[in-house]
Amino acid sequence: MQGLGLNPLNRYFPFLEKPRKFRYWCKRYGELAERVVRNAQDCPPPPNSIMASLLSIKDPTTGKPLNLEQLKSEVALLLVAGFETTAHSIAPARLLEWGDLGRLKSLDAAINESMRLLPVTSSGSGREARDDITVEGRVIPKGAVVMLPTYTIHRSKKVWGPDADEYKPERWLGESGHESGAARRPGYQPFSLGPRDCVGQSLAVLELRSVLATLIGHFRFVLAEEMGSFKEAEQAARQHITLKPMVPTPPGQPLRPGLMMHCHPRL
Repeated sequence: MQGLGLNPLNRYFPFLEKPRKFRYWCKRYGELAERVVRNAQDCPPPPNSIMASLLSIKDPTTGKPLNLEQLKSEVALLLVAGFETTAHSIAPARLLEWGDLGRLKSLDAAINESMRLLPVTSSGSGREARDDITVEGRVIPKGAVVMLPTYTIHRSKKVWGPDADEYKPERWLGESGHESGAARRPGYQPFSLGPRDCVGQSLAVLELRSVLATLIGHFRFVLAEEMGSFKEAEQAARQHITLKPMVPTPPGQPLRPGLMMHCHPRL
């Protein structure tokens, strides 16, 4: 958590390397988001694009458009959660029709189960307590930063049963092979929950469905020998802002980022 700059003690040690790097990249990221907004304001985007929708939003109280800071916040979230340019790049290459995506129940189950076991935001969401509150007999003082550890919640046997650590896509399907609605239960939160959940989750899931359906329809993927077993590859993953796959290495050697696989065309 300290590596993410989320450690509340970092505010008292701003001179340390990790807090300094975190502030630097936050500033650079803000500059990127502002550049995207200003470009859209100077050169109006296509009417059906995400930026056009953001620019057309009016504050229900004042009737005025979103200001620069509000637009920057929305764009920054979308850049993290899902990339419009990626979706546009994928579109010309795929053979899927829009209506196909809603019928891929088994693919949706596999995606849900993968995001349950290895959630990209595995450290969870951070929230600051606005008042003193008591949870399960423990007092959380006002101003304390509370983390909701997604990785831990997604593997809780109290929520998912004794097989919580196993990859079982069928847990997302009912007896008829249709989605059981498990994706809506409180224990599943790859995009967080509540009014401040991920604003880009719909775009992210759409991209996942489109890319995976296209690739799996044309290729068969086999984990490379360098990755070891699926369990070894899972255990090698590391949290760096997001949870990233890493290539297992002998003890004492640094891990290398990546997920090595063999790709075989389907004939």
